[in-house]
Amino acid sequence: MAKAGRALGEAATAIAEVIDPDVIVMGGPVGVHPLLVEQVQRTLDDLAAASMPALTSELGDRGPLEGALHLASATRGSISSRPGSRRPHRQGPLAMDERPFARVAGEGFEPS
Repeated sequence: MAKAGRALGEAATAIAEVIDPDVIVMGGPVGVHPLLVEQVQRTLDDLAAASMPALTSELGDRGPLEGALHLASATRGSISSRPGSRRPHRQGPLAMDERPFARVAGEGFEPS
């Protein structure tokens, strides 16, 4: 666990040096392990140029699902089909085919 936490902390430090966040938020299956979060914090304290906390997401292990649902909701309606094609046509940078999402979540599903 210490080795994994150190590796994540080094990655978080590298990202922090580029985008300069105020905080590192760890979610999903990573953020639910207190020992992992503690090791990431120790690594940030050792390596990062500026002090910043490593926090656990309030969404816990639901974070990736909530993010995927939000992305799917935000990109809804950005797909059109080109005439004569059965494949969706990209209209924006994050355009995606929303039909598989609708089958899983159901029409009108809104993330909480």
